[in-house]
Amino acid sequence: MKQPSSLILLRRSFENLLRNYLTVIPTVLVIAVVLTMFHGMILVHENAKNTLKNIQQKFSITVYLKDDADPFEVGNTITSLEDRSDIVSPVTYTSKEAAWEMMSKTFSLDNELLKKYKFSLPASLTITPKNPSDVPQIEAFLQTNAANILKDSATMQDKQKNITNQIVEFVQSVEKTTQSTLIFFIILFVLGGALLLSSTIHLAITSRHTEINIMKLVGSSHSTIILPFVIEGLLVSIIAFLVNLVILALLPISIINVKLHLNALLFEFIATILLGVIVSYLTTLFHIRKKTFF
Repeated sequence: MKQPSSLILLRRSFENLLRNYLTVIPTVLVIAVVLTMFHGMILVHENAKNTLKNIQQKFSITVYLKDDADPFEVGNTITSLEDRSDIVSPVTYTSKEAAWEMMSKTFSLDNELLKKYKFSLPASLTITPKNPSDVPQIEAFLQTNAANILKDSATMQDKQKNITNQIVEFVQSVEKTTQSTLIFFIILFVLGGALLLSSTIHLAITSRHTEINIMKLVGSSHSTIILPFVIEGLLVSIIAFLVNLVILALLPISIINVKLHLNALLFEFIATILLGVIVSYLTTLFHIRKKTFF
């Protein structure tokens, strides 16, 4: 039996899709919408990561030093802190004089008034952890190695712990939410897309069962029978991806990372193609292997 050319198969597949448009159109639209939502969640996840990164970079802890702290010991403590892998260098030392000047400039305070009431700020160290979750280890290090130069170390530890816990919980909550949502859309895309494509291919097989039975009777191979339906599944996938591109172009989406955007589109294209080919192949194979077709 002579094999039809690729152009003929492609034309027949298009004709069959048009014949079953009542099933094909909803399938294309649903897959396209799920792809768009998935792409949007990738961008939201990236924006959330950037926001969290900025929060983490700006998050720091401040420890106050005793008035009689030994400068040599303070210097050693700074060196030891900067040598740690969980701390972003440099560790900033602020003297009493610098703290006084910063406060007066920030709040436009009268220096004479402050001196009159003998108000002063202690010297301090500003430490930036690489991650908010590293703060407990840093605090433990300070309590062990620098307790004799810290001012009100117990009170400082309690305050820092509360702030740190709140930030860590916020970061973990955002990361967990975005990751869970991404996983949900992946599952929705696979299951929903597979069911819709399977239904579309099943309808195509049903409408052409006489043609398929004749092909089986004349000894056509499984691959010859399956190929047109695989092409149909592939076409549905490509059309759905193109509709997804149109929707993305129409939406006011702010793209921060172009490389991520392109990688996401490439992933969506490959995933859609694989879904269309695999589902259409398995659906067709399931039906043509029956001893009696319909």
